[in-house]
Amino acid sequence: MKISQIIKEKRKHLGLTQENIAEYLGVSIPAVSKWENGTTYPDITLLPGLARLLKTDLNTLMSFNEEMSEVEIKNVVMKVQSIIQEDGFEDGFQFALDQVRAFPTCENLIYSLGVFLQPSLGLQSVEHQSKYREELAKLYFRIRNSENIEIKKEAISFLFYLHCEKEEYEKAATLLNDYPADTKLMMAYLHQQKKEYEPACVLLEHRMLEIAVEMQSILIALPRFLCLKTGETMPRNWLASKNSWQSNWHFRMYRIYS
Repeated sequence: MKISQIIKEKRKHLGLTQENIAEYLGVSIPAVSKWENGTTYPDITLLPGLARLLKTDLNTLMSFNEEMSEVEIKNVVMKVQSIIQEDGFEDGFQFALDQVRAFPTCENLIYSLGVFLQPSLGLQSVEHQSKYREELAKLYFRIRNSENIEIKKEAISFLFYLHCEKEEYEKAATLLNDYPADTKLMMAYLHQQKKEYEPACVLLEHRMLEIAVEMQSILIALPRFLCLKTGETMPRNWLASKNSWQSNWHFRMYRIYS
């Protein structure tokens, strides 16, 4: 929220008029009106008194610690999309950067803009794409240590693949130390880029086995849940049966990877 909106809302909430504000601060009524319209801003020497008068603090008055709401972030992304469609990617990207400068600590804003701008950059016929990717990297670098897992994963993932693309393999590998999820696929990709195909294959095989075990667990659990739902009884020997396709499937997977 802009300072003009904050002044207006706080004043009305306290039941004060523009004349009251002007009188208390020793300025003209038109000056207060211009503050609320966003035409001009209060002199820096008036800010402490204005904050006390509006029963708030300077951080709130100046929006220093403010985070954008989800609705506001959605509107910003839609605005960026509109500008790109009407005026081109460069103008839309610049508008996005302006919003980040206004809310430099809003991780959700940076994350949402990054998620939108990445594919947009690939779909648009944009010159100097590497320049924009470097700008995106700067934004993602800010949020790479976010406490929000999804934001952290997105940021590290983008930076990882960018370093791989630039053949900065040590930097890419270092990033994976902080990646908050399984890194086998990313490590396999890193080995592949370095033409180290054997360790890449080993990692992919291990990951495939993990997925197979997860799938088996689901296949074992699903009939139980269905029986509970329908009230039917599970056959005691269904899992151990020689003809049980789940057991046979598990045996085949074991033979492949043992």
